[in-house]
Amino acid sequence: MREPTTRRAILSGRGHRSLKGSSTSSTHLLNPHTCGKVERFHQTLKRFLKKQRPARSLAELQHQLDIFRAYYNNVRPHRALSRQTPMAVFNALIKAKPLNQPVPVDHRVRRDKIDRFGSVTLRYLSRLRHIRVGAAHKNRKVNLLIADADVRIVTHEGELLRALTLEPNRNYYRLGGRWPVHNVLQQVSSMS
Repeated sequence: MREPTTRRAILSGRGHRSLKGSSTSSTHLLNPHTCGKVERFHQTLKRFLKKQRPARSLAELQHQLDIFRAYYNNVRPHRALSRQTPMAVFNALIKAKPLNQPVPVDHRVRRDKIDRFGSVTLRYLSRLRHIRVGAAHKNRKVNLLIADADVRIVTHEGELLRALTLEPNRNYYRLGGRWPVHNVLQQVSSMS
């Protein structure tokens, strides 16, 4: 059977044998604007390929097309984009992203030793933080379990010595309560 060749038959999809799973798409009649964009792109591509050495294989042609795509999107300014490249315009646009994206948590385990004064030192937000554990634990080996600003100081046996949340503007974390009385008396006596 002979296939119809009229414009209406071709535009309706009856004028060609379509591939399985494909569909036809056409522009609006008497509206060459959409076709004009594609035709202009094809003209630019053909001019680029005319300046190239003829490809001897499909791989070489694909290489030339890859070079054209990189040039067209990253180097060549476009009048419709105010003399900018498509990639520059794309990068300047705000991208869609999921709402309420969870902030990744920095998890670390650090093996350390409590110093002779009963403190450990930890770097957080590029600053050293001095955490007091107590003189009773001096020279004891501990693990620091760090999850962002939350810190747990645990012995190798699993005993929790201290749990705290680091603050961005604070460097020294003493134990709760007041300083021992003998330290206050020593400070007062040295002042006079």
